[in-house]
Amino acid sequence: MSLAPSHPDWQWFCLFSLQEIKQFADKNPNVDWLQKASVWVTDRNNSQGPPENYVPVLTTNDNGGQLGFLSVDKKRTYGNALQPSEFESHAYDAAKIIFDLFRPFQHDLGEPLVDIYLDKTGGGSSLSLPAMIAALQRLTGIRLPDTVISTGCLTNKELTPADPDTLSLKIETAKQFGYKTLIVVTEQIGIPQDCGLEIIKVDTNPLIAIFQLINSKLTGAIPKDRHIARLLFSADRLQQLKDNQIIESFLNNNYSELVHFVACDILSRSALHQGKTTESDQYRKQIGQLPWNKIPNDYLGHYLCYERFAATSILEIDLGIWNDEHETHKEVDKRLEHLQNAIKYGYADRNDYFGALTLANARALRKCFLARYEQNFDRLESAWHDLIFLFDDWNEIFVYAQRIDKKSTLARQRNYCLECLMDYWKINKCLPKWEKVDEFLTRIDKKNKTNDAYDMIAQLNYCVIKRKLPSENNLKQLIEKNDLLDVTEYPNWILYENILRFEIGNVQQRQYCLEKLREVPESSKDNASITVLLALRTRQILIDNGAKQILPLTAPPEGTRLREIYDNLISTPEILVDRCPY
Repeated sequence: MSLAPSHPDWQWFCLFSLQEIKQFADKNPNVDWLQKASVWVTDRNNSQGPPENYVPVLTTNDNGGQLGFLSVDKKRTYGNALQPSEFESHAYDAAKIIFDLFRPFQHDLGEPLVDIYLDKTGGGSSLSLPAMIAALQRLTGIRLPDTVISTGCLTNKELTPADPDTLSLKIETAKQFGYKTLIVVTEQIGIPQDCGLEIIKVDTNPLIAIFQLINSKLTGAIPKDRHIARLLFSADRLQQLKDNQIIESFLNNNYSELVHFVACDILSRSALHQGKTTESDQYRKQIGQLPWNKIPNDYLGHYLCYERFAATSILEIDLGIWNDEHETHKEVDKRLEHLQNAIKYGYADRNDYFGALTLANARALRKCFLARYEQNFDRLESAWHDLIFLFDDWNEIFVYAQRIDKKSTLARQRNYCLECLMDYWKINKCLPKWEKVDEFLTRIDKKNKTNDAYDMIAQLNYCVIKRKLPSENNLKQLIEKNDLLDVTEYPNWILYENILRFEIGNVQQRQYCLEKLREVPESSKDNASITVLLALRTRQILIDNGAKQILPLTAPPEGTRLREIYDNLISTPEILVDRCPY
């Protein structure tokens, strides 16, 4: 047996059994860290253990079960950082999933830095779950008890069980070193009956697994308010939590006013998205007003004050609530005015610019919808000014948006503008004389080769309003690219609609689009959202183009704003297509 090192070397420690550690400690009384190691594995409450933010890991090698440790820190720079070694790759990939969950509201986070104390012959994919726990500890400050250990793999960003053939060895190793609880992934097999450890199973979805750990009795300290708020908003933004039960668990008294506020806001918007207006209002009443001194002074705080109102406004719009006097829309107007003043008087930062753009786009959408529905096209000029009021700052804003991982892009902003111009052109068959229209059109990249449905629709809109219709060959390429998309998902069918509406292409191409559109009304099962109005428009285009045997739509529920709009649109079939939203 080799001599023990004279300085703390936890990697060396991981290679030996508890009995061997004790022998080394007895023979080396002058090596203080060995004494601590010996005491630590028998009584973790009275001694210093491995490095800060460590988590224990279980692996196997040719000699049997093996105990190791793993820690996660934050890289300080973005530059050309060294890539993780093959030995670190499984742990790094798992830690990065946790970092990416926090990144939308902590966008300067950097990347994980993994440090593994383990014999390299014993590394493997089962380091993934421990690495996720280590990353969570690093980012939130929570810590699992020293008697808890874990094992679990990661496959295609989903947690998966560890190799069942290794479980017996791992469990014996865990017990040898005094561990009491083993965390595994659900559906883990190979655990011996009466194994002597408490077994806790977590979900395959990493985000759900994290919430399970935070809400479990295992965590010694509840994460700080802003950490839970970031996780909740990430869950909502990434649409990874289909069951609201997890978010509802944060409404109890164990959590702060900020966490309660965020949970109610998400639940309110979720109910609104499903057309459950009464339930949404009940959650909204619980939200109340968050005192300014409770709002974090970071990007999360900025989102709470501004961008979430734009998101809620869009949901209201999709439920047919387009009235300017509606509470949410008035709040958008008020907060947009505040940011516009900050920009005007020179005390706005980059977040303020991005927040103002987000709010202005939401208001412009509302104005465009009302302009179509009411056939009052004076609103379009006001919508246009909302869309371009930061025109000279677009490049800087969208470079920043990309850095903080926002879906907003310069191309998407141009598409919004083209849609507004298209609405004007449909009625007047010419372009408006509004501010910056000519300058905007000269900047557009007319050779955009993206496969994004919004961009393809915008290309066609540009051709129409500039009276430069695409050749049959160019149109053929657009149709072929659009065919790769699911025609029943918005907005993938709108290209086919516009080809028919504006009689673009040859007879065969238009007939082909007509056949593709048949799938849209029949697939629209959600009659409680704006999709029923879009399906109504598609159905009218089919009728206008002589299609036969079109299935009827299910009208929205009685008493809803959508039902009122639906019935009103049907009453004017001759202009129904132009009055519909989007």
